[in-house]
Amino acid sequence: MKKLFLFTIFSVFTFSEYKIEKNQVFYYENDHLVLLDYADARSFIILDNNYAKDENGGYFLSKRLENSDSKSFEKLEFPYSKDKNRVYYWKSEIEESDPISFEVLKDLFSKDKNKAYFAGKVMTGVDSDSFEVLNSIYTKDKRRVYYFEFEITESDPNSFETLGYGYSKDKFRVYYRGEKLEGSDSDTFIVYEEDKYLNNGSAYDSEDRNYYYNCGELIKKK
Repeated sequence: MKKLFLFTIFSVFTFSEYKIEKNQVFYYENDHLVLLDYADARSFIILDNNYAKDENGGYFLSKRLENSDSKSFEKLEFPYSKDKNRVYYWKSEIEESDPISFEVLKDLFSKDKNKAYFAGKVMTGVDSDSFEVLNSIYTKDKRRVYYFEFEITESDPNSFETLGYGYSKDKFRVYYRGEKLEGSDSDTFIVYEEDKYLNNGSAYDSEDRNYYYNCGELIKKK
């Protein structure tokens, strides 16, 4: 069977939740109730299983988000939230982010009018206006192509395309997980949905006019 390229970042907290009882606030975490002794039960508002707020600020899981503004605090797509002053990724502020123009894209990519971000960290040198997500590992702007948060040097964003299973190419080169696939021919390179096999039993998942490849490795010359 084809080896799937999987990337798991986090699991959703299906069984996490807040509970208000006897003028106290609790959070169910790791199979037991944690008392949030700093929470104000009278003003405490549960937004969902992972987010809440009271008169003092916003909460993510059992942690109050530092310097958060209660009145404007809102949850975004998990695990993002924001208020009028800041944007948060999990429990941490995304530094220098603009909450007014901030938008969650997909696969942990996001952007605002000034910058693009991966997992809450600034992607250096990205043009925010033209930034787009291609799939869970590749993005591009008008000048560059990126593998996660890393620039793929010498790549051509105008002709760049994803091929699946970690492979991609532009009019000059083929890439596997952001690295150049040395010796490959971009014009004839193809990727298969299922493994194929040579006469000697070796599996390959891609080929061009010169070579067979498997998981980014040259298997055999034609």
